[in-house]
Amino acid sequence: MILENLKQIEDLKSLDRQQLNQLAAECRQLASTFFSAQQGDMQMVELAIAIHYVFELTDSFILDTPYTPDHTIVTGRISSLLKNYNIPSPYAKEYVERADNLFTLGHSTSALNVAVGLAKARQISNQDGNVIVCLDAATLRGSNIFDELSVVSRTKTNLIIIVCDDGSEQTKHNPFIQYINDLHSNADVMTRNLFSNLDIDFKYIAGGNDINVLVDELTAVKANNRPIVLHLKMQGADTASYNELFKPTPYSELTYKVLNHIRANDSKLVVLSSGTPQVMGFDSERIARFGNQFIEVGQAEQALVSIATGLANAGTHPVWGVYSTFLQRVYDQLLQDVAINRSPVTILVFGGGIDGMNNIAHEGFFDISMTVNIPNITILAPTCQEAFEAMLTWAVAQNDGPVVIRVPNDQVHHATYPVDVTTAHFGNYQITREGSEVAIFGVGTYYSLAERVAELLTREDVYATIVNPRNLNLYDTETLEALRQNHRLVVTLEDGVMAGGFGEKIARYYGPSRMKVMTRGLHKRFEDNYDALELREKNRLLPEQIANDILDIIL
Repeated sequence: MILENLKQIEDLKSLDRQQLNQLAAECRQLASTFFSAQQGDMQMVELAIAIHYVFELTDSFILDTPYTPDHTIVTGRISSLLKNYNIPSPYAKEYVERADNLFTLGHSTSALNVAVGLAKARQISNQDGNVIVCLDAATLRGSNIFDELSVVSRTKTNLIIIVCDDGSEQTKHNPFIQYINDLHSNADVMTRNLFSNLDIDFKYIAGGNDINVLVDELTAVKANNRPIVLHLKMQGADTASYNELFKPTPYSELTYKVLNHIRANDSKLVVLSSGTPQVMGFDSERIARFGNQFIEVGQAEQALVSIATGLANAGTHPVWGVYSTFLQRVYDQLLQDVAINRSPVTILVFGGGIDGMNNIAHEGFFDISMTVNIPNITILAPTCQEAFEAMLTWAVAQNDGPVVIRVPNDQVHHATYPVDVTTAHFGNYQITREGSEVAIFGVGTYYSLAERVAELLTREDVYATIVNPRNLNLYDTETLEALRQNHRLVVTLEDGVMAGGFGEKIARYYGPSRMKVMTRGLHKRFEDNYDALELREKNRLLPEQIANDILDIIL
């Protein structure tokens, strides 16, 4: 077996063409045995082998997100993978470092920009060698692809851009991919097209899974002194789709039911998706049912938010469902387009907090601290089914400004307290249990944590007040002042980073007073491949830890 003897890159380069094909077959067999659906597929394994057969490790390789496993297998890491069947996520930082990648590129569409920077740096430093960037064709739906190509044309460096096209549904409906598919079949436009106008060479390669073809083509462009796009037509993925990483959340099905109910009475509702419709409970049948009231833009979150602003300002009611990790991509549009214009856009943020995705490139820790500090945006944190339904229904109907709803990340459950669904803007905090000495604010998903902590405190004859803040970007000064009367300590619990979050707002309010404030959430750091329970324990977020810390302060 060739794979077992592959210890370093020199071993790969010593193989003949027939052995390269055998190696590809062995890699695919390994993938079918050990890789789960969430860990990428092996459709590009022949390309990965050809790249490392032709180029040197002193060259720069930038891989778009789905492709890390292929790279790992052909660069001498197979022994460690065989010893450890619990293969980590392809996005994990340790996995990327082990694979000799230069960057952790968790979000697609950024690889080409990084490659341009590397190529230009080599040019400035008078360094020889190549910069090779492999792109998943689906990521070319990103809203900045034409900006990126324009930058490529201006840098005039030896950048090799490989576009891997497997003919998937995502690429079939991508106008840009349709355009470059047409280039190889239309000789009249081959000499004058988008790429030639940008002074970028272009070549179509039909045999994207043929190692012999790939080795010949890559050898021909090695040490090229111009940027070139190689469009590889590849076989379809032979394991589950990369996008299956993004699965529905506990609230996804409920979200669809609420939106479908709203649509029955609101012809101006428009649901928007950026490549992950399943997060709102949509499949192809449900998307078809919504017709022109559903818009899919692919990995173009920035464009989507600006589109939503236009929709809202024209009188429609746009709703965007997005995983927390992808909300980070649209900070500029949130601030400039949505908030400044007070556009009534509804944004549903899923998968936030510790129990979302657990790798360094897809953490859901930052959405609260990011949005809560933007003026004119209402940030709502429902705690249960009834609160979520009420907030979503209200957000779609109102026209006063943008609303971000931090969708709970625990299992759907009914309220343990009377849910006030009549408050126009959910602008006041809701005290759900009256107590004294200690007041515990439970934000969204962590409301149930506040309940568990309060129950532990009763065993020590401490009867805490429980507060559901609901609206995270406003101060309910009436409630905050009332707590001064018979409380010595306020505790805030939030499922995200504490820096710039809700707890710090409360601490800032009480700063000039004698009220003590204990904030609990996550410390400001990146976590990777973490165990949720261990991370909670490390940040003293377990109910027993919080209760003991409260007792240490007040007793």
